[in-house]
Amino acid sequence: MTHGDSRCLRGILTLTLSRYVVRALSVVKGLVVARFLGPDLYGVYGLLVVFVGYSAYADLGIFGGLTKDLPVHLAHGEDERARSAQAAGLGAILAATALFAVVTAAALYGRNPAMKWSVVALAFDMLAQQAFKYETILLRVRNRFTEAAFAFTLLQVFDVVFILVLLFPFRVTGVFLGQGLAFLTATWILNTRYRFPFRLAWNPRLAARLVGQGFPLVVATVTFLLFQTVDRFLIVGFLDTTSLGHYMIGVFSASLIYYIPQSLGYVLFPSFRERLAGLAEGARPPARYVDFPARILSYLLPPLTSAIFLGIPVLGLLLPAYLPGLGSARILVMGTFFLSLVTSASSLLIAAEWHRPLMKIQAVAVGLDLLLNLIALRSGRGIEGVAAATAVSYLVYASASLFLAYRCVGWKARAIVGRLLVLFAPFAYCLAVVLFLRIGVRPSAEWGVLRTVALREVLFVVLLLPGTWVLQRTTGAVTEIRN
Repeated sequence: MTHGDSRCLRGILTLTLSRYVVRALSVVKGLVVARFLGPDLYGVYGLLVVFVGYSAYADLGIFGGLTKDLPVHLAHGEDERARSAQAAGLGAILAATALFAVVTAAALYGRNPAMKWSVVALAFDMLAQQAFKYETILLRVRNRFTEAAFAFTLLQVFDVVFILVLLFPFRVTGVFLGQGLAFLTATWILNTRYRFPFRLAWNPRLAARLVGQGFPLVVATVTFLLFQTVDRFLIVGFLDTTSLGHYMIGVFSASLIYYIPQSLGYVLFPSFRERLAGLAEGARPPARYVDFPARILSYLLPPLTSAIFLGIPVLGLLLPAYLPGLGSARILVMGTFFLSLVTSASSLLIAAEWHRPLMKIQAVAVGLDLLLNLIALRSGRGIEGVAAATAVSYLVYASASLFLAYRCVGWKARAIVGRLLVLFAPFAYCLAVVLFLRIGVRPSAEWGVLRTVALREVLFVVLLLPGTWVLQRTTGAVTEIRN
């Protein structure tokens, strides 16, 4: 492992550990929000929060342009050019996001006037999110990952506090108002602590150049976001918000897995961008840029995914109103493994300017997801059918994206197929174990749900040992992770 790899891995681990520590608080917050709102309002929240996700890319790629542009300026000591790009970028970002927020709020208000205060809070949340994202981008492009971990920890603490305070009097409106206040408070503290210039400038020419650099990235990201959210739109369209509320428990459970790959992508993209800039023209990126993070994720994610899968019955005790959503939650949790595995591949492809073939794969994946979801809903399979269709789409997308990434670094097709089988093998083993435990160790009146879940988790760890031994003997994975 090179020094650069070690630095990236430390950044990934710092971000991941900090986010999981605070995630414990966020889990409590999420359970309280779900229980207090109930499935119907939780479904409304689940729909509105999708628009917050899309608003993060209302900048039309300026954040991506800054992520590409600033490391180059900073590496060459061009501090004044970096400051000009930051100011022009921030001014254009806030203007574009304000327009998106107004249009979205107006459309949602026209659909349901009873949501007027919720959509106002939603618009406030969108703008505050962009201010916070700007501060963290400035940390990210400087490879200050420990400070970025502090930023996310700070945000999550404020998020938990403000939402729990505002939830009870204002319900859905209180959730978005609390999130917006958390973003603003964290932004103010970061700005005070790190002294990055929070200066606005109106420079259409520079803003257009940043858009030109980052627009392919934002198109790829928005397409990927559509891939992740098309199931929720279809559930609302074919079923109702109560069904979406039940389904959101699966989304909530799957999010527990996604923190590791999110941290990975956050660290890798600027690092890839910086390193690829030093390659000779026409040279391929080193294979380890794809293979190392993909292998690490293929080792770490299956046990985590399986542990969450086995623990889902506990949600039925904590949130009895959401019992109809537990089946879809199990499917989504296992399917998220595939989506999580492609983080490094996507980061490399975009950094290496292979975004066009990646976007073609994403477009096909969205179409496949849409088709399979429509078949599931029209055939009466409900939210479990939607979850199964989504999981299949994740598998196809992951396989195609990884194949493209390995081609990018020069691997032959036959070698890539062999590597994909190796990457999927730990997951297949864990899946077989959890299905065996789910069938073979059933809850009883004597044992109850909690004891049964605990027994399954213990047996899973025991049954994981033979697979770990085989993995170590064949690939040296345990030694690699320890090193």
